[in-house]
Amino acid sequence: MLRLVLSLAAIVLAAQTGFENEAEYREEMHDIDHAFTALSEHRGVRKGPELEREATRLSKLFSNVEEFWTSRGEDEAASFARMARKGADEAGKAARDRNEKAIDAAIDIVAASCEGCHKEPLKKYRFPLPE
Repeated sequence: MLRLVLSLAAIVLAAQTGFENEAEYREEMHDIDHAFTALSEHRGVRKGPELEREATRLSKLFSNVEEFWTSRGEDEAASFARMARKGADEAGKAARDRNEKAIDAAIDIVAASCEGCHKEPLKKYRFPLPE
């Protein structure tokens, strides 16, 4: 009976977060790294459509990460993901508006959130960033 309850709980948790295990979570973090790199490379307003596309992708990825931590009751880590998602949303809006200063500010918000979660004293949330 206990196994059945635990199995059901694991299925519900995976359905909520889109991750079946931490390996999938880590893969998502690699995708975030790639999307953030692309976002940073397309900073200029001349590449607005690419920037908006990467910002939208990054927002969705961070939404999944926020759900991952929220489902585990880790509000602090979820808050960092939420901040990053909002920064990605702002970057997409700034790209549509062709506002270079707002693009830079939004990307800085995402970077600060990533750095905050991956550095001390939040070691319990930190998975090493890809090299």
